[in-house]
Amino acid sequence: LDLININNLKQSFDYAYCRFIMHSITESVENTLLKWLKSSINNSIFFETRILDKSKNTKNLNHYRRFFTENEFIDKLSTFGFNINYLETSYKFSKYKELYNVKDLDFDPLVLRVIIQQNPNVELNT
Repeated sequence: LDLININNLKQSFDYAYCRFIMHSITESVENTLLKWLKSSINNSIFFETRILDKSKNTKNLNHYRRFFTENEFIDKLSTFGFNINYLETSYKFSKYKELYNVKDLDFDPLVLRVIIQQNPNVELNT
């Protein structure tokens, strides 16, 4: 299913796991996905996403990346009516360079892990 058309998926689920998706899509698609998650996930949503690391040069990647800060992502999740249950940032969460022979990174990226749930008291107005 193309995320642009995720609203065509008319099911609800208990959980969603979004690993390395958020930094790989445009902000418009991100908004579509977050709206769908808000209306379709009954329990927890798990994210792992790369975030902006000002100490690393990420300009020469051979594929699309949209880097945002931890605070920007958390603020957006709050705007969409989610509560943060867990949050941690580390360089140790994505060691795939060695495992999968990724050639565009010469460092382990900064990754944010977040577990969220809907805040039933917040209506989505975006």
